[in-house]
This record gives sequence, structure tokens and C-alpha cells, in this order.
Amino acid sequence: MSKKQKRSFVEKAYTTRRGRLLLNLMMHTGALKLAGAWVRSPFSRGMVKKFIKKNNLDMTPYKETGYKSFADFFIRRKDYTFDAGEDMLISPCDACLSVYPVGEDSIFTVKGVPYALRDLITDETLAARFTGGLCLIYRLRETDYHRFCFIDDGYEKDNVFVRGKLHSVQPIALERVPVYRVNRRLWTTLETEHFGLVGQCAVGAVLVGGIVYEKENARFQKGEEMGRFELRGSTLVQFFEKDAVTLLPEILEATDGERETEVRIGQTVGTKR
Repeated sequence: MSKKQKRSFVEKAYTTRRGRLLLNLMMHTGALKLAGAWVRSPFSRGMVKKFIKKNNLDMTPYKETGYKSFADFFIRRKDYTFDAGEDMLISPCDACLSVYPVGEDSIFTVKGVPYALRDLITDETLAARFTGGLCLIYRLRETDYHRFCFIDDGYEKDNVFVRGKLHSVQPIALERVPVYRVNRRLWTTLETEHFGLVGQCAVGAVLVGGIVYEKENARFQKGEEMGRFELRGSTLVQFFEKDAVTLLPEILEATDGERETEVRIGQTVGTKR
């Protein structure tokens, strides 16, 4: 299926009556589980070469071979570098980044849909810490590297899982469904040494049933692998306290007006304020 066809399917699923009926049927039957089982099976190995060729992927950074399934290929590891400067804020993943201010009423708006901080962070007292701060949304596409790293040295607190649905995270879906409020998600708080308290929420999407964090109630180092998404596209949402970080001018310009800009894991996106 081509990229054009994929966009067409998602658009129809969220903008037409027939598409919404089909989407609802998929979510309330075993269709998604069946698809997930298929890509985890050895029978899906033939998809790997086709996926690489179709998307013209550069496999140079990836040293692994002999994948057991398409799902195994999807969580492949690669070598990456990151800015080790203490005051430098790095991207935790390969993704399309968008930036939103968190209002004094603890509301941020994505594609015209308002979200309260408590929609993602279920502890209201904790959520209030990020009022007036920044929300950074990293939307991972299916061709992106689906492992993510820690953005600083620090301590990771409890991981809290919220069971939910698995809507697409493509922009067309974000405009019509409160995705970050209803989708499956796993959130935690990071006590970082240079950027204060950071709230991070991993949001699942279609077929992304697995959200894995490697640590809990433990110390971490900048650039260390934090976790991974299993299977298709998904999202990382980060919240920073007021006046904690200053984003680079080029990042602010590229994300102005709810636009997205492509970033890579380890890339500097801001500095300590």
C-alpha cells in the first residue's frame, strides 16, 4: 500500500460516515489484534525487505540482521549520537516535532482540540506544575526509529499506565478526535538535573499496543535508552515547567503556527533557561 493510499485510508476513516463505521468495527472486534498477531509472527518476515525498499530506508545505522518478524524489525536498534552539553536539551527520538504553550488555565490546544494537562497526567496536583510552561509533541511515523532516550541525567518516578483506544496520530485524526485524551498511554515524571521536573507521556496509536519503559523509580543518564514503541506510528508528549527551557530560534520558527519540523534522536532542540 503506497503512502498516498495510506493517507487516503486514514482520511476516509475520520472524515466519512462509512470510514468511521469501519474504524469503529476494527476497534471493537479482533481485527487489530489479528493484524498485530500477524506482524509478530515469522510469516511476516517477507514484509521487511518490501518495507525497506518502498520507503527507501537507509539501513547503515542498523547492525542487526535476520529479523524474526516484521515486529522484530520495527524495534530494531541503531547507533546514534547526542549533544552531551549539560545545558543542551536534546530530542528523545526521531519524529516530527510541534510545540504548544500551556496556558495559565493548564490548557494547551492541538489542531483546534483543547486538552487539559490532567487529560494526560492523571495527578492534577502534579499536572499543575506545568501550567505556563511548554508542551513538546514528538509524532513518530512508521518509518522513524521507534526507540527513545532520556533527555538529561536524573531520576525517573512511577510509570502510570492508562488503558485506552488506539486512534491514528496523523494530523487528520488529531483534528477530529481528542486522541491524547482517549488513546492508550503511559506517563511518568522525570526529575532532571538541568531542566527541572519534566512530565512525559507515551501515547499509543493504531497497532501500537506495546509501550515499553525500561526503568521505573531509578536513576538515568542523558542519551540512555528510555523505552520503545512496538509496531506503527505513535507519539511522545513532554511537559516542561514555566521558564525551564528556551527552544532554539530555528525550532521556534519551524514550529510556528502548529507546524511540525523533523528532528532526530539526540539533536539539540533547546537550552536551559
